[in-house]
Amino acid sequence: MLTQDPYPIRAVIAPGTQALVSTRGSRNVTAALERLDFFVVADVTRTADMPYADIVLPLATSYEVDHPFQFVPGWLMATRRVIEPVYASPSIFSFFFDLGVAMGYGDDFWGGSISAAMDDQLAPMGVTMDELRMQPTGIKVPPKPMEFEKYATVFNRSSPRLSGEPFLPDGKVAIYNTTFAAAGFSPLPQWREPPESISGTPELLNRYPLILSDYHTSKNFSASWQRNVPQLREIQPHPVLHIHPQTADARAIADGDWVKVESPHGWIKVKAEIIPGIRPDTVMLLHGWWQGCRELVIEDYPILDGGANVNVMYSVDKDKAYDPLITAMASQTLVQVTRIDEQVDAP
Repeated sequence: MLTQDPYPIRAVIAPGTQALVSTRGSRNVTAALERLDFFVVADVTRTADMPYADIVLPLATSYEVDHPFQFVPGWLMATRRVIEPVYASPSIFSFFFDLGVAMGYGDDFWGGSISAAMDDQLAPMGVTMDELRMQPTGIKVPPKPMEFEKYATVFNRSSPRLSGEPFLPDGKVAIYNTTFAAAGFSPLPQWREPPESISGTPELLNRYPLILSDYHTSKNFSASWQRNVPQLREIQPHPVLHIHPQTADARAIADGDWVKVESPHGWIKVKAEIIPGIRPDTVMLLHGWWQGCRELVIEDYPILDGGANVNVMYSVDKDKAYDPLITAMASQTLVQVTRIDEQVDAP
């Protein structure tokens, strides 16, 4: 979007995502959103991206919809609506079906009928959606007979590529990946140093002596969601940095102190949590902090410097920070941690 290579992207529809706090390089994401001509956010809750949206479409939650059906091996059950949709909000399925029909792809979206789509998917099991709804606790679905030594079937299974070529075109388990090689990628796994690391960039260690990485889920929150729920926020009101006792002592940091975490790319403000089980040269942070909590009078954190969004901390160098094949981005950098003199819990 920023380079406009191979062509400019002028519009984005973003359902169920918030790239500003879910993707490395929040500065680049901000610049990309500002460049768009048209940006639509569709979601069940407020997201970090909404201030940049031209249209915000509230979607129904899973408690307000009666689709799709639920399936686990051996059991099939209709989804049951708990309450009627608030303010007639559509489900995410309805949103995409209506969009597909409006764009002229009605034949690919069952003419916009979710019931027809569900019936089509249920047909192999010999039941319709209406019949399934008549069974309050679902129905048993006998599993298929176990099939052994199905190597030919597995090895020749079509991939989702446009060519439909099998995942394993050589007909055997591939350690040396000929498909990767033909596309110009390494056929074997390769080690690549992160953009910043102790062994890869030793020249940074005087200023940034610690390794930082992040994790996405805690006992209270999932990724970049749910900090606005009072009952959950009361359990963990502030973002915390896991830091070893020796590392904290060397910096006069006590458990619960506000600290500044700075990398070559940005800085965040979080609280220290002393964790004896972490390595002394490593600190860890929960990903996804930005939301405030109205009921607890906690304001949103800044998305960029001075907030607690770990995505501002990482390199976005396209030659160093991305997997060349799937574009997964590095989640490691080097940082320094210092105690903040003014120990005040900001609203």
